[in-house]
Amino acid sequence: FEETATEIGDIPFRKLKYKNVRYDPFYSRIHAPVLDEEEQEFLDIYSSGMIGLTPNKVFIKDRIGRIHILEIGDKVAYGTLESINWKEQYATFQLNEIGVIKDMKIYLNELKEE
Repeated sequence: FEETATEIGDIPFRKLKYKNVRYDPFYSRIHAPVLDEEEQEFLDIYSSGMIGLTPNKVFIKDRIGRIHILEIGDKVAYGTLESINWKEQYATFQLNEIGVIKDMKIYLNELKEE
């Protein structure tokens, strides 16, 4: 094998020209939800807080003080209530605001994204 090997200096390399890509093609270029009047009728979880939780229901207070009782599968603005974790005291919402589906966990009086 070593007798027939070619030295690195003897290998003709081609110089390849790369075009600079100014953006990440896998990153969404839409950064804000498209306003949809139908979606505005549903509960906005960004401006709401969870005030109670049972194994089957979530109690959420919106920005004007109304309390909404949600069950798994109920619609919220740009998504649905996906699951309830009773042991860790959070609810998971599946949201699709900009064309990319993401899960958001709301803990009692706390908001976290995943």
